Amino acid sequence: MEERVVETGSLVIRKLGGTRAREIAIHRFLSAPSVTCGEMVETLAHRTAGACKGRRIVAAQDTTEINFAGREACRRGLGPGGDGVSAGFFLHPVIAIDSETEAVLGLLDAKIWTRSDEFDATPVRERVLEDKESMRWLEGAARAADRLTEATSVVVVADRESDIYAGFARCPALIDLIVRAAQDRVLDDGHRLFAAPAAWPELGRTEVRVAPSRTGVAARAATVALRAGTVTIRRPRHGGDADGPAQLSLTMVEAREVDAPSGSSPLLWRLLTTIEVTNADEAAEIVRLYRLRWRIEEIFRSLKSDGMRLEETQMHDASRLFKLALIGLAAATRTVQLVDARDGSPRPATDVIDATLMPAAEAIAPTLEGKTVRQQTLIHAILSLGFPGSLRASVAGIATTGHPDQKPCEPDGHGSPQWPQASSSLPSQMRESRSQTRWVSCRPGFFLPVRVLSRRFRTLFLARLQVAFAAGDLRFSGALTALAAPAASVERVTALGGVEWVVYAKRPFAGPDQVLAYLGHYTHRVAIANSRLTGLDEGRVSFTWKDYRQAGKNKVMTLAADEFMRRFLLHAVPDGFHRIRHVGFLANGHRTAKLALCRALLAAPEPEPPSPESYRERRRRRRRLTGHDLDVCPECGGPMLERGVLPPRPPPRAPFWCDSS
Repeated sequence: MEERVVETGSLVIRKLGGTRAREIAIHRFLSAPSVTCGEMVETLAHRTAGACKGRRIVAAQDTTEINFAGREACRRGLGPGGDGVSAGFFLHPVIAIDSETEAVLGLLDAKIWTRSDEFDATPVRERVLEDKESMRWLEGAARAADRLTEATSVVVVADRESDIYAGFARCPALIDLIVRAAQDRVLDDGHRLFAAPAAWPELGRTEVRVAPSRTGVAARAATVALRAGTVTIRRPRHGGDADGPAQLSLTMVEAREVDAPSGSSPLLWRLLTTIEVTNADEAAEIVRLYRLRWRIEEIFRSLKSDGMRLEETQMHDASRLFKLALIGLAAATRTVQLVDARDGSPRPATDVIDATLMPAAEAIAPTLEGKTVRQQTLIHAILSLGFPGSLRASVAGIATTGHPDQKPCEPDGHGSPQWPQASSSLPSQMRESRSQTRWVSCRPGFFLPVRVLSRRFRTLFLARLQVAFAAGDLRFSGALTALAAPAASVERVTALGGVEWVVYAKRPFAGPDQVLAYLGHYTHRVAIANSRLTGLDEGRVSFTWKDYRQAGKNKVMTLAADEFMRRFLLHAVPDGFHRIRHVGFLANGHRTAKLALCRALLAAPEPEPPSPESYRERRRRRRRLTGHDLDVCPECGGPMLERGVLPPRPPPRAPFWCDSS
């Protein structure tokens, strides 16, 4: 079932099953009392523990909420979510990450729970630690220690919510902790924790890659100043752990950003750890290990809004929901592993597939080999995680290249990226034979040869790119300035020619009508409608635009006239190109003959010519489609009077153009 979730990218039972019999089988599996969440976690953790043998492991743990606000009707067995009102539950996984390669190795533990509707009058400070939800952080660290006994070293990292005194006091002997400090604790000398680094010398500076905080925010690199020292913290008066030691000695590493860009909050990490730090390299290593915690955030995004959309599932029963959430969590983890491995990985393929399936994968591989040396060299790939990643991409018709941090070229240094796009509408999945005497049907499920299409486009694009570079038509700016050197350009083009390019094919959500309506915005409309223009004053143009990062809020942008025209002309079709070009049996040169041949081979009747539409019918159709009534004056609201009908005339001819170059 996990395989089906990874393949479909969905947690909808009907889509996972594919057939009614499989749907029933999935429902029976989720409803079976013999299938428990604990058993599922043990199975996943056992496989992960095997992948962690002899490795330096970072165990990242965090909590996410699945909230059904607005969709809680008929939900059974769920208590209130984080807002205290809407139904929901909580998921707390522990993920194993290879410290050296930063690759996700799998799921180590997961706890799922929902809150009770009953009110507990006991003050939080008076409750014992075992009765608090905070106990999950201690349990996660203990599970990591129990299951990673064969790892070389284990470091558990967590965010500020896990800053619990008992977490350090009860830390298992076989692991270390790195926790971002949330509490400005009292030290043994009476001073406060957050003020301690001010007296420490700066050990050095390092660069930290800051992950995007939300969708639409780009990642950035931050330069941080490092300070580290030993602190002795007192046991808090309240916390539910009265039997803990009176004080603890820990290491604190402060990473404070210097010269933060305007508009961005400066990065400030105060990290408490059980690892001793004496120099800049060791402090930078603590920061690097803590940064790996963001890998679990990637899994959460894949599980929720940016991927499988667990919060939108229609399943009602809590016990079945919990099992489905665990399956989705395992599938999200595997998806992240495959994304990491798409460009190759030193990790073994058994990280994501069982060893018993490797012979079948090795048998399938030769049927998917390409013609290049790299595509035919599968001996090393079969032994690495990159093999199932590339194999899955090949079977699904998906090939990827590049890195998520890479950005497109910037034209003329203006910072406005250009995205060349060519859309093709294929009316059929069949063709006539070479002899034109019979109709040839494709195999079921075939759409188009995406890998062949990808490689053909790659060859043509890189060839034209080299021609443009040789002619001096390319200009480079910013971080791409180094590519202006011929050697660097050749090296980059060679590298691009050795990897697969992105080709993504899938069924449209709302059918072909939606696709044609979407393309119609580009083929039958200009770049900006007149209604969006709000002002022209002193050589500056104002117009409205939608900010989708703020729920589609309408805003007004003002640009200099030349900059506005530059952006507008990016949408103009260059000389020699057409907005719509028909090829194949719809090509203008032989469309009539080819359509007649297709109908003859398919024994399809000749369509009846459409009945001529009357003038009134055209007006009614326009009113129905656009909402504008041509029979009503837009100024006064009175009826329009027909004075006459202008005869049709041929379209205007383009002016004579002489290429004097």
